Amino acid sequence: MKTTGERIKDIRLENGYTLKAFGIEIGKRLGSERVKEGIISRWENDISLPNSERLKVVAELGGIPVKDLISTNSLGERIKRIRVSRKETLEEFGNNISKIAEGNIKTSKSNVSKWEKGLNKPNDIALKAIAKLGNTSVNKLLNSNPLSDYSTDELLQELERRGISHETTHQ
Repeated sequence: MKTTGERIKDIRLENGYTLKAFGIEIGKRLGSERVKEGIISRWENDISLPNSERLKVVAELGGIPVKDLISTNSLGERIKRIRVSRKETLEEFGNNISKIAEGNIKTSKSNVSKWEKGLNKPNDIALKAIAKLGNTSVNKLLNSNPLSDYSTDELLQELERRGISHETTHQ
């Protein structure tokens, strides 16, 4: 399963846009200034999400509904979000998991990559170490987001109603 960021990047590349050209196109369709490359890069790396207007434009450029652009909060995405927030490479993250597990497991960058892509699931020892690295519990790491019961539009409307910027909600 692809992350939201990977889907955004796919849409950009499938349309032949550079980061700058993509930002210009989004801005043009919204009647505003271009979206800066750094912001788009943050979207593509799953560090933040576009606001609702920008999400709609990106989905439109991809010819898909917004709900198909936003992925569910899968275990792999949560693992990647923890690693990225720690600013660690796959190898560094794997080494830190091994250290926390006190040598009970050896975690390679290949393992971490497969977990993030949803191809494999970490064992219980690795899950405990990942949870510790993410300052969370194994239960929270494993459980899906209770917000997934709501439609994308409902969630976006609620965020807008509360005046919350979508750009910074997933840092």
